[in-house]
Amino acid sequence: MNNTYFITGTDTGIGKTFITCGLLSFFQSKNLKVVGIKPISAGVQILNNQKINEDVFLLKKYSNIEIDYKDINYYSFDKPVSPHIVASLENHPIDFDLIKDNIKKIQSKADVVLIEGAGGYEVPIDVERRMSDLITYIDVPVILVVGVRLGCLNHTLLTYEAIKAKHNKIFGWIANIIEEDMLCVDENINYLKENISEPCIGVIPKILSKMESINFVDYFDWPGME
Repeated sequence: MNNTYFITGTDTGIGKTFITCGLLSFFQSKNLKVVGIKPISAGVQILNNQKINEDVFLLKKYSNIEIDYKDINYYSFDKPVSPHIVASLENHPIDFDLIKDNIKKIQSKADVVLIEGAGGYEVPIDVERRMSDLITYIDVPVILVVGVRLGCLNHTLLTYEAIKAKHNKIFGWIANIIEEDMLCVDENINYLKENISEPCIGVIPKILSKMESINFVDYFDWPGME
């Protein structure tokens, strides 16, 4: 199996980190060595007496190889705003070569590497480049996380067409139900299944309990894996 995938989404706040951690947990249940990477993060909190981005904190927690935070997060900005704004404010340009070289180091240590983007597929990184350009540069298959809520059909189809236009390989997509009491959830997901050629590899219900209590094996259907 290709051991590296880029997790992108239809928007920000639709559960990319939640899904990435779920996939890391899923692969661990298959006795694989896994690691989650977030090359660019924006916004920090105090967690375990350390100033760190919460997404990065969770990705390290759900990885099962010995790594430091610096090994999975190469640009950490304090302000929770679009990367192109905060990188300019902090005068810290983003180097695609540095990101790609660090990912290669991790790939040799793990069976599966999941790279989580910041924001949605086309979020700007600087005045000329977007997250989609980083995905193209790294050149790994994409897993699209769909935040299932009112408006998700439009957001998903626009994102899907953008990925196709950039000629990024789509491995599959995951429906993450984030709107409680949304009407016609099954109808929305079935429409996407009919209009996206690549497989739906998971449908995650609206879950209000702690992540630790979820058995993600029940929700993912990874192609070619029992």
